[in-house]
Amino acid sequence: MVVTAIRDPRLAVPSKFFEGQKTFLCDGQQSKNQVIDLYRKYLQSAGSVKGVFGVTAKLLKDFGATSITTELRRLRDNGGFMLLKEPSLGGPWVGCELLVLDMEKGSEWEGILAANVPGAKHLAAKKPMDSGYTSREELCPNAAGNYHAIMDVKLPLEWWVRLAEKNPDAHEAMRFYENPLNAFRKRPPASVPAESVPKAPFEAAEEAATKDEQEQEQQQLQQQQQSSMSPSHTKRTFVTSLEAFSSDSRFATLPRAPDETN
Repeated sequence: MVVTAIRDPRLAVPSKFFEGQKTFLCDGQQSKNQVIDLYRKYLQSAGSVKGVFGVTAKLLKDFGATSITTELRRLRDNGGFMLLKEPSLGGPWVGCELLVLDMEKGSEWEGILAANVPGAKHLAAKKPMDSGYTSREELCPNAAGNYHAIMDVKLPLEWWVRLAEKNPDAHEAMRFYENPLNAFRKRPPASVPAESVPKAPFEAAEEAATKDEQEQEQQQLQQQQQSSMSPSHTKRTFVTSLEAFSSDSRFATLPRAPDETN
């Protein structure tokens, strides 16, 4: 079994910046304004969008994921963990399962590991950890205030556009977490207004499909209203609709409407 963990990728951006400058920033001797200025310059660089969510996205795809959003939604709906199986006999992880954990649910990891990892039942008796990882504040306690300051810096629109072009997997994941209903963290880092953020390809497709469905429903409703004065026409519409459903196996056992001649 392969075990990995996912965290809100928006947190990776300030963390990646701080990690690269930790010998200079960890002592906390700089003012907040100095650190914010350095961070804003960093966001203008090409390196600020590289590496974010990259390893996670590749691992999910190796285990058959075709949509980052779908897998993140599964992770959320399942309470912070999920299991994936290697889909191909010739794949790089043949014979393996992937246990994906959410880092914001670290206090529950012992129970999840005990229930899903062979030989790990003893972990269920251990005292839960406060979190699943060592935080940046714990690594650099003197710079905690400065770190919180850059976490609250809004990611500029130009940065989002560059992320969408250079790292679409990270862009899709960050868009997912931009929805406060999807994020476990109580105080997510501030960002640009949602309406200003470029949409991921899957979102545009979903919106188009939803619009088409709404238009079709409206047309069907208008047709039903127009034919409400004709019982025979209404009956033919019902039969046609039922026959269309009969091609779906879930509806194959439904009783047919009586023939109009009966």
